[in-house]
Amino acid sequence: MENIPVSVELLTLYAYNETMSIQLGQGFRDQYIHVIPTSVLRELCRHPILQALHVTDIGYFPDAQYHYRERPEGCSQHILIYCVQGTGFVRRGNGSAVEVNKDMAFHIAPDVSHVYGSSVEEPWHIYWVHYAGDLASWYAPHSLGSNDILRVPFQRFPMILELFQTMFRTLDQGLTLGRCIHCSQVLGHLLSLVYMSSSDFSAAELECGENIHSTLYHVEAAITFFQSRMSGSCTLAEAADSVGLSKSQLTVVFKRITGYSPMAFFIGLKMQLACRYLDLTDLTIAEIAAAVGYKDPYYFSRAFSKTIGMAPRTYRNMDKG
Repeated sequence: MENIPVSVELLTLYAYNETMSIQLGQGFRDQYIHVIPTSVLRELCRHPILQALHVTDIGYFPDAQYHYRERPEGCSQHILIYCVQGTGFVRRGNGSAVEVNKDMAFHIAPDVSHVYGSSVEEPWHIYWVHYAGDLASWYAPHSLGSNDILRVPFQRFPMILELFQTMFRTLDQGLTLGRCIHCSQVLGHLLSLVYMSSSDFSAAELECGENIHSTLYHVEAAITFFQSRMSGSCTLAEAADSVGLSKSQLTVVFKRITGYSPMAFFIGLKMQLACRYLDLTDLTIAEIAAAVGYKDPYYFSRAFSKTIGMAPRTYRNMDKG
């Protein structure tokens, strides 16, 4: 993602906040903070799961006016900050300040000098976590082909919020080994959700000439339309017409978001459903073919083999679970 031009207000904020001395102890109304003591972490991280990835600090700052952090030497952990409302900024290393708005997140690697803070006029509301571990760098955005400043799909917000809340609840119940392992696994889910989904989102946004939220709406509407046609047929023209796009427009935006053409995605959905029928029912191959919209069972078997990598009967006879 290219640096967002810094507004006059942001520059003013930056100069203003450098002169401020806001005590964290004063806090923000309804804030949440949990810092795991270093001595406790040292003991817990003898376990290989926590040695690989663990939370060190985590919190939520709502309406965080005057929130400002400057670390010339950086810090020893990775930092993820997710903005759900308002505006702020971040500057890392020798780079320029970048404005951070709603539905954006940023990552700061260990030992990188940085400054970040909230807007005065539109204070940001942020969820944040510091984390470390031998595998922590593999969760960083650049390792997943993304940028360190991300636009997060707004549809991800409920799940991201629930993952943060799960970690809050888990840590509040006591720093036992089991709870901290649980928190580590939730953190891994959170990082992959933010960094991986945002990687797709950012790439699509840079390539699409239209509003990204509109693009996502069209793609999800097309998927909903496909799901309504699982037992029948569907053409590209019908799918495009259902979402108000031309065939070429739908093909372009669909592939940028999902990585698949619309019709290949539709066939994939059908084959996933066929797999469930093969796993959970005694229907014949011909009956399953008809259930997913194929009149010719031989044609269905060829499509299944091409998509799944084996014949329907071979798939059914595999040991599973």
